[in-house]
Amino acid sequence: MRPAARWQVGVDIQQDRLLAVAVQHRRYGWQLRGWWEWLLPHHSQDDAQLPPESDVVSALVALRKTLPGGYRLRVGIPTGRTLQQQLALPAMALSDAETHRYIGQMAAQQLDMPVSQLCWDYGVHSGSQLACVTTAPAEEVSRLQRYFTQSRCQLAAITPDALALAPYRIQQADSVWVIYRGQQDWLWYGPQQWGARCSDVAGIGGLLERLGCPMTNALVCGSQTAILVQPEDQPQEKLDPYSVLQLVAPPLPEDIGPFVIALGLALGSYPA
Repeated sequence: MRPAARWQVGVDIQQDRLLAVAVQHRRYGWQLRGWWEWLLPHHSQDDAQLPPESDVVSALVALRKTLPGGYRLRVGIPTGRTLQQQLALPAMALSDAETHRYIGQMAAQQLDMPVSQLCWDYGVHSGSQLACVTTAPAEEVSRLQRYFTQSRCQLAAITPDALALAPYRIQQADSVWVIYRGQQDWLWYGPQQWGARCSDVAGIGGLLERLGCPMTNALVCGSQTAILVQPEDQPQEKLDPYSVLQLVAPPLPEDIGPFVIALGLALGSYPA
């Protein structure tokens, strides 16, 4: 018999709570295996302040105790703390290690900061010499890694949280944009682009205008209270997060909206 697939776990660390979702790929498709929510009691009301490390570690310890062995875990890093760039690759052929080093040096030069202060990942456009580069402050990545080291959770990947919307868009038409309303900002994943916007836009209509996305092409998700349509907005089609799963069984969250990012992170592909 083939061994059962590992549980894949997505963790979304918000300002005042930690959310986690576990899925497992079975013969018939994706199965929801669990969902968890821990409040972070000592969080600051200041959106710029990070949640206390001790609260996050305590929540991760509690999560680890509920998981079977061999799980794979991905955590989101706020997209607003990352930067996307397109960099030209040299004409000469480079090894993977040389390409990684070259891109890091070029990204640091563009940002006018030491390469030691950056973490980066990249993808190369097919048939071109352009690399799409995502950079994040090394201290931000180190902070996330420290949470998991201290809690003895096995961390497999760190991903910008906007990319957690990708699994929801795969099932849609190529022109569809998935829009998520978070606690502090909007996240979006559209045709060949993704990102985050501050919450100062004038509702979903203002956001779509900035993105150049027709209202008819937008699927909106988030908590039930966060995505209430403002008076100047037209009603939007809402995304059903459960549509990416083939088997769910109660008990289920009363509102699946806050778990959208954690679920999307769990469903993402993992490094080999």
